[in-house]
Amino acid sequence: MASVPFPMFRIQQEADKGFEARTFPIAPQFAEMLYAVPEGQRNGHVFDLPGIDGTDRINEEQMSRMISRIGKLSGIRVGGTDDKPKFASAHDFRRSFGTRWASKVVPAVLQQMMRHSEIATTMQFYVTTNAETTADAIWSAFGTTLGTTNEKEPGKPDS
Repeated sequence: MASVPFPMFRIQQEADKGFEARTFPIAPQFAEMLYAVPEGQRNGHVFDLPGIDGTDRINEEQMSRMISRIGKLSGIRVGGTDDKPKFASAHDFRRSFGTRWASKVVPAVLQQMMRHSEIATTMQFYVTTNAETTADAIWSAFGTTLGTTNEKEPGKPDS
C-alpha cells in the first residue's frame, strides 16, 4: 500500500451504512491519541472493551447504551423538558464533533469527516447560520471588537 502523509482509517464494506468500503482521514486530535500508544502496541482494536453479555468485545449497540447511561447518571442534559429531559448519548458526541469542525473546514470537507453521503445533510445540520457565530467571525476578520478598531476613523488623519 502506498504511503499517505496523514493518518487514515478504513471502514470495511460490511460495517458501512452505505455498504461500501471507504477510507477517511483521522482528526488530528485522534491521531495524537493513537500515536501516544507505543509502536509495539499498535495492533488490534483501538477500544477493545469486553462485552457486557459475555461476548469477547462490546458491540456498537451495547456501547451506545452504555454511553447513554453514563450521560444520564452524570446528569448531562442536552435537551428535552424539565419533566422529560434528554441526556447525552453517543450521537451527541458525533453532533458536537461536527459542530466544532463546522467553523474550521469548508462544508465539503466536513461532509467527508461526518461520512454524510449527501452534502444537504451536512448543510442542514452542521453549517448553520448562527447569528452570534457569524458576528464573531465578521468582527474577528475585521480585526476589531465593539468600541475598538484597527481601522482609522473616517476623516481623522493617520497618527
